[in-house]
This record gives sequence, C-alpha cells and structure tokens, in this order.
Amino acid sequence: MYDYYSDPYQNDYKAWLLGGIFLLVIFLAFFGIGCYLLVRQIQATRYMAVESVVVDHRIIYEIDPDNSHFGSHFTRPTYFDIVEYEINGKKYRKTADTPASANTPPDDIGKTITIYVNRDNPTDVVFRNSTHILLTTLCLIFPACGFVGTGFMFRKAYKIKKDD
Repeated sequence: MYDYYSDPYQNDYKAWLLGGIFLLVIFLAFFGIGCYLLVRQIQATRYMAVESVVVDHRIIYEIDPDNSHFGSHFTRPTYFDIVEYEINGKKYRKTADTPASANTPPDDIGKTITIYVNRDNPTDVVFRNSTHILLTTLCLIFPACGFVGTGFMFRKAYKIKKDD
C-alpha cells in the first residue's frame, strides 16, 4: 500500500519546482495559441466580409481512440469545408481551419457562409465560427486556471526549501 507521508519526493522542493516549471511551459504554450487565435479573431474585424460558397470537403483521417482494439487503430474521417469566393473578378478557394464535422460528411455543399478576407492579400482568410471562438476561449481559460495551480506548486517548493 502506498504511504503518502513516507514518499521521499513529497518533501523534495526540486520535484515541486520542476513540476511547476513543466506545467508553466505547457500553460504558456496554450496561452500563446489562445493569443494567436484571439489576434486572428480581432483581425477579422478589420477584414472585409465576403460571401463564399462551400464547394467541397477536405477529409483528414485521424485515429479514433474510442474504437481501438488490441493495438489496431480504426480511423475516423474529419471533414473541413472548402469554400470558393470571388474578389475583384478572380475566384479563390480556401480550406477552413476548423472542422465542419467528424465521422459523417456534412451536407452543406452549396451553402453560403461569410468569411473574412484581407483586402491586401485575398488568400489570407479568417473563418469566424463557433468552433473557432470556443477554441480561442478554452485556450485562454485553461492556462489562466493552470497558472494558479502552478503558483501553488511554486509556493509548496518555496515552503519546503524554507523549512530545510
């Protein structure tokens, strides 16, 4: 049986400090991704709104951890919309950066959606949809909570070092 109080690493400030540094790096990476996504959302407010039409889907096959049995991995398809839009008489195609659906193909071919296009570079497109906004929010809230936990780890390391 594991005895929590006799754990030699429980009172080792280096273990708490290294754990805190490791978590801090992970949370900083998530925070960086969240900031990038937030900047893209803000950029979209300065881009021009353009109506585009879903013309096809790009399929990416991912390993489905829920359907893995005895080391064999089943894959599941994830569908990304490919949209076509026109700027100054020239047509462009762009693949969405967030999935339209997983497992089953969406039936949105021919659907008109609004995208945001950079006036100076028509290939620079931002898709503002609920998935993108949710991902941005999670990538900012997760590190905020994690920074508090990391602070407690550093505090624990400081207390152990101070008591030694």
